[in-house]
Formats: sequence, C-alpha cells, structure tokens
Amino acid sequence: HAYPISNSQIILSPNLPFPAPGTYSLVITVPLRHAATTRRPMGEQSGTFYRRTYPGEPTGPQAGAGARDPGSGAVDSEHRRAVAHAAAVLSQLQMVHRRFQQWCEREVLRDILTQLTNTLRHEGALDERESFIDATFAAAKGGGDAIGPTRRGKGVKILAIVDRHGLPLSVSTHAANHHEVTLVQLSFNFYMLEAKPEYLIGDRAYDSDRLDDDLKQDDVNMIAPHRSTRKLKTQDGRHLRRYQRRWLVERFFAWLQWKRRLLIRWEYYATNFLGFVQLASITMLLKQF
Repeated sequence: HAYPISNSQIILSPNLPFPAPGTYSLVITVPLRHAATTRRPMGEQSGTFYRRTYPGEPTGPQAGAGARDPGSGAVDSEHRRAVAHAAAVLSQLQMVHRRFQQWCEREVLRDILTQLTNTLRHEGALDERESFIDATFAAAKGGGDAIGPTRRGKGVKILAIVDRHGLPLSVSTHAANHHEVTLVQLSFNFYMLEAKPEYLIGDRAYDSDRLDDDLKQDDVNMIAPHRSTRKLKTQDGRHLRRYQRRWLVERFFAWLQWKRRLLIRWEYYATNFLGFVQLASITMLLKQF
C-alpha cells in the first residue's frame, strides 16, 4: 500500500527481507534532489531509505495529507507552491539589486545626500565651518577594480569629511595603496555642499606643505599635528586645539562599521560599494529630522 506524506512516499510491504517476522517494512522514497546527504545507499535506488516498523505503529496516511496516486511523482501541490513562492522572492531580490546598480551608475544616492545635507545646513543642524577628515580600511575579498595591496592585504579606503556634529559632508572610496594626502583633493569631488570648510582638521598623515598650499587656494586651512621628522614648524598651537575634537570623525566611522556590509567589500564594482557607503550615510542624515 502507498500513502503520500509531504514530498515523500510511504510504501508498506510484507515481502522485504527484514529479520523480524510478522512485521511490515517501511520504504520511504525521497526525490534525489531533496534526499539527505547522510545514510544514502549506493546503487540505482540512491533516493530510497529503509527502517523497521513495529506492531501497533500507525501505518495510515497523515492527517491532512490527502490521497494521491503513487505514480504521480514525489512533488505535491504544497511543495510546488513553496517553490513558486521562493522563485518569486528571488526574482524580486534580483530586481532590487538591478535597480540599486542603476542608482549607483546614475549617482542617484549622491543626489539624495546632496539634498539632505543642504536641507540640514539651511535648518542650522549642520555646520561645515570646522570639518574633520580621516580614512578607514576595508578588506576586499570579492576582487574587482579600485583595490590596492597593503600590509593588511588587499582592500579599499573609505575617506570621509564630517562637520563639527559628526555628520558626513563627503564620502568616497579609493584603492588602499594610495596615500591619504593624495586623496584629499579627490574627496572634495564628492563634497556635498557649495561652501567649503574654513578649517579642515586631520591627523599626522595630512601634514604636508604642498597640501597646505593647495587648500589655501580654496580658502581652506589645513590643521594637522607635525610629524616627528619635520624640522620646520608651521602649525600654530592655538589652532591645534581644534584637533582635540577629531574624535567626531572617528565616531562617524564607528557608526559606519555598525553596517556589516561595509566591513568587507564583497562587491566587484567599486560603484556598488560606494553606493552602500552612501546609503549608510543617508540613514545617518535622516535621523536628524
């Protein structure tokens, strides 16, 4: 006798060679693609499993299973509905990812960031006069473009400029093998305000006379502690007091690293990873409303 159960088939037969007399043997036939990887016998019937049954054990079909022709296949209507639902969800996820890639290519997320920052500046919730700059490292294990080798392995740098409240004014991603001094001017290409900061505060990595001269042409004063190898001192001690508030940019990266998607770059294209960084920055700005 055959009874359907879920996506399997129960067959009761008194003729199978099992040692206990007077008992039936239970044969469970499972589709090969759904069969378990353990306890699978070798041979042609690799999807068939056997176990002993005992007197008094129920042998009828499960409640709600319904009757079905044993030869109609191992996939029932409930399983078909589950597969159809999974396929529909997968199709929706693929459509969302394609839409996200289109937004990254058309810089839609950057436009949203620009509108949010200008709105917050107009409302007085954002002050760009004193800004802070720094970069953090993210390992890249998915390969792709804009990835550079370092002592910590291949990865990218996330460069950010934040205001005196720790809100992002510019976020960008670059290959990790570039020095931060050479990336400052590139970060202003992603700047989201028309007015540039009056003071830009960074750590010792930004101590460069050439960088100071380039920023002064845009009326930006670079404040960074001197390196130990510098002989000619150019920084005023009164301006270095602003360096004590550089923890604001470190807090921004701490907020950013709460997004696990940004800890390791798995995206092949650099624009997609930059899109995730911009999306995380958008969530921070939206909390200010």
